[in-house]
Amino acid sequence: MKKFLLILIISSLSVFIFAADYDQNVKVIQNYYLYLQSPDTLKNAYEISPKKVDFDTFRKWYQKVAFTMVKDMRKNSDGSYTFKVHIGENLGDYGRNKEVSLYEVNMKVKDGKIIESASRTIDFMVINTLEYGSSMIQIFDDIKQNTVFLYLIDNKSGNKRVLRELPYDRFGIRITSSAIMSDMLIIQFITLDFTGNIVINLKNMNDVRMTFEIVYVTKDNKYILSYGDNFMTGGGLALEYFNGRKKSKIILDENTCVSDIEYFKKADEDFIKFNTQENTGKRSSKEVSLTEAVNNIK
Repeated sequence: MKKFLLILIISSLSVFIFAADYDQNVKVIQNYYLYLQSPDTLKNAYEISPKKVDFDTFRKWYQKVAFTMVKDMRKNSDGSYTFKVHIGENLGDYGRNKEVSLYEVNMKVKDGKIIESASRTIDFMVINTLEYGSSMIQIFDDIKQNTVFLYLIDNKSGNKRVLRELPYDRFGIRITSSAIMSDMLIIQFITLDFTGNIVINLKNMNDVRMTFEIVYVTKDNKYILSYGDNFMTGGGLALEYFNGRKKSKIILDENTCVSDIEYFKKADEDFIKFNTQENTGKRSSKEVSLTEAVNNIK
């Protein structure tokens, strides 16, 4: 049976995610935003800044910064760097209440210091647009509301409706990939309290959040699977499965290294088979009965 496999590689969860080649100037920018996150290191940030104001003014500007997230960095032909940065400020309530803003920044770095810096506030941005039949899916980041909206827009009338809202009031969000496979909209995103995928069935608008980086949808849409390294125990492969009603997880043995996955039926039961390859080159396979796994969910 033909299968639909979407490989979504999750970037390491970190304050800094760069699309530019690493170099020492990038490291300076990285350190600058790292230093901004703590009152104890604001002086360090000030020392590598352009020092357009005195330190007391600089401290008043940034003393409430609780986190930063840099993304979409690129190096320009003039040697400067342009990127976007989420900055979250602690507004009180023991650190639980934060306001997130997004800026587009252009910086020039020389001899380990930032010599020029200019920024502008971004209120909203379209992250991606995906065609779906006579409609399109738009992934829209409304920074003022600290929410990513998933819109379904009719191409002829222009009418749109909200499919889902992904709020990020506390931590910021990064959409790492998006795709439509077999009537399933799959959005992979990272926050500090969730890393994984939201999968929306565009036929019935039901959704489920899947934990792991590789998402597999069977052609009949009966199962949505995700699998990857089992970070909860530090070893082995974890398989998460959802049949439209129930979701659960299986921990496979540590030596299971997946090269691909196959869905099939046998004796009126649903199975998947992992084809594996060890470091030595030895090939093997492992079958898992999804019917049995679902029936065993308590």
